Amino acid sequence: SISEGTDIAAEKIDQFAQAYLQVLQLLSDREPELPAAESSAEALKIQQSIESEAISLIQSTGLTVPEYMQILSLVSQDEALQDKVLGRMDDTAEEA
Repeated sequence: SISEGTDIAAEKIDQFAQAYLQVLQLLSDREPELPAAESSAEALKIQQSIESEAISLIQSTGLTVPEYMQILSLVSQDEALQDKVLGRMDDTAEEA
């Protein structure tokens, strides 16, 4: 488990950066489907589908969903960590 105030392993930051970029891409690809939904039940189905895809993406990087959420929360509170993650995202984007 990742606790506040500890240095998150570089590997976890890499995994998080990779997962975060994939989840952002997923959202930008799939969110336009939501307004097109003809009922709230259909919208809910789309939302659940997006969520389950996001979970698969996160897990495929080697992180658990709780780890991902925890890092996401820490990143929003810690500027140094934010810079580290953004740096990894730039590297990841260049490798892609």
